[in-house]
Amino acid sequence: RPTLLSDLGLPAAIKWQAEDYQQRIGIKFEVAIEPEEFVVDEDLGIAIFRIFQEATTNAIRHAHATHVCVSLTENQNKIVLVIKDNGIGITEDKLELDESFGILGMRERTDVFGGSLEISGIPGKGTTLQAKFPT
Repeated sequence: RPTLLSDLGLPAAIKWQAEDYQQRIGIKFEVAIEPEEFVVDEDLGIAIFRIFQEATTNAIRHAHATHVCVSLTENQNKIVLVIKDNGIGITEDKLELDESFGILGMRERTDVFGGSLEISGIPGKGTTLQAKFPT
């Protein structure tokens, strides 16, 4: 279990990690969380946080993004994590042919909790990841 989650909770841990990436790497992060504080099951919180980490790492390393928007919402019995970047944009071919361990891991994390994962990209404009989880 990541110490950040234990110490801060999921919303604050995501905000802290985004601020850390921004300071260390120089990529602009925008984070919106609604409601600002909410509590999730420990295992679900870990899964969401790991998906956040994997998606933002992909935006930084592979997509060459300079701006990442993160949205985490809880409402109507679901939690939705959306991460959008302005990087090179993943293609459908890449998604279908190159199921990397990172993407497979994110899919497995959503599947375990009965959730869904959608990833789409527009070449030259960026990638959007949306992970939905029932609460």
